[in-house]
Amino acid sequence: MSTTFRSSRVRLWLGTCAAAFLMAAPMATQAQTDSPVIDGKVLSSSVSSQSNAPIPPESVEDVYVFGDSLVDTGNVFNANGGLFPPSPPYFSGRFSNGPLWIENVLSPLGISLVPSTTGGQNFAFGGAPSGFFLKQPIAPGGPPPETPGLLYQLGTFSQPRPTVTPQTLYFITAGANDFLNDFLSGRELDFTVPVQNLSTAVSTLYAYGARNIVISNVPDLSRFPLTQANPEALPSLSKEVKQFNDKLKAALDELQKTRPDLNIILLDFQASFNQFLNHPDQFGFTNTTTPCVTPTSVCANPEEYLFWDEAHPTAAAGQALAEMVAPQIFQMSPP
Repeated sequence: MSTTFRSSRVRLWLGTCAAAFLMAAPMATQAQTDSPVIDGKVLSSSVSSQSNAPIPPESVEDVYVFGDSLVDTGNVFNANGGLFPPSPPYFSGRFSNGPLWIENVLSPLGISLVPSTTGGQNFAFGGAPSGFFLKQPIAPGGPPPETPGLLYQLGTFSQPRPTVTPQTLYFITAGANDFLNDFLSGRELDFTVPVQNLSTAVSTLYAYGARNIVISNVPDLSRFPLTQANPEALPSLSKEVKQFNDKLKAALDELQKTRPDLNIILLDFQASFNQFLNHPDQFGFTNTTTPCVTPTSVCANPEEYLFWDEAHPTAAAGQALAEMVAPQIFQMSPP
């Protein structure tokens, strides 16, 4: 078992990446002032003005992904030379024991998510905050401050200027690490920063031609194993996450009012994980409080666990989550 695997439990959520991997990139927010381009032509709006609408799966021409470990299919793993997350017991560089929820959602379309570190379309990094880089100081055992956040990922995506179509589907999953970084470091929680960062991310993608954006809110992190060592602070964490989710929805609603051709599909991860936690028997879970994998052991029945490690769902939970959210993203064929 590797030394990295025996390191602080904080890494199980946050991940790590090689500092040498990163290079300076222009700010993603600068992209908001640019017009989207398709084959050298300025893109005009050409999709339905209906918002929060599932899209026909056959209309999806391409997919791009931005965010954190819930959607990272190997960028952290590649950036640190295949050392973390240790695979096995982790699955092929994922922060789980099998395919992630997003892979289960996209696999029926024949879409595989290749990490951007190997030239693919998935820019997500485990440990990514919603901004550019991690805010100092960080908890002992956490990742270096060079871990690229959501807005940095968008800056990487935009250099060189991307060629996009309205039929490209974009996924954003971020915000949880903002709370966990502050909570585990004893800093004051502030939901307003990730709300602004995610709003900026949506606006940036819209400026480049994105018209269908899937974005997820944050589960109640006060119910995750990682945060249980500080029980007196859990009510405050739960409250801040809820406020974040409420304000994020309001901010996205406002964006759609001013961009009638923008279709934002908001996935309610808070409600989904509450379903898992409140009604585990409905999903085949017998353990929703402790992780399957620890620094010294791996459980024999991960399909019955909600949590793979202290902050990431098992492959079974990822499959259940995919089944929940897929009908919100794609129009389902009639039986």
